[in-house]
Amino acid sequence: MSDWSTTLALTEESVTKHVGNRGGVYRLMCKKGEGRLVFYVGRSQDLGISLLELVHGLAQNPLLAQYLSTYPVEFRFFPTENAYERSQVEEAELAKWQPCCNLTHPPPATA
Repeated sequence: MSDWSTTLALTEESVTKHVGNRGGVYRLMCKKGEGRLVFYVGRSQDLGISLLELVHGLAQNPLLAQYLSTYPVEFRFFPTENAYERSQVEEAELAKWQPCCNLTHPPPATA
């Protein structure tokens, strides 16, 4: 089992340099007071493509798009090629953080 990455700025450079084209789970956050607010959790068969779509403003979830255009966004990712593990990690992260953008626009049933 892999570990979560360090916290990175959600930029094209960070995604290209650190993520690559592998499956996994990611969480998006912004600073809130002294801490961070996790506002979205997602999973993907290709983290690089999914995160670059977000960098370029291609979020289909309106609340997520608003967060991405309003705040400096950071992310962490958990790489895994195993679809079952991706699903389990995403489920645990959703339960732990209850991110507002997921609550208004639930994740797809498969990925």
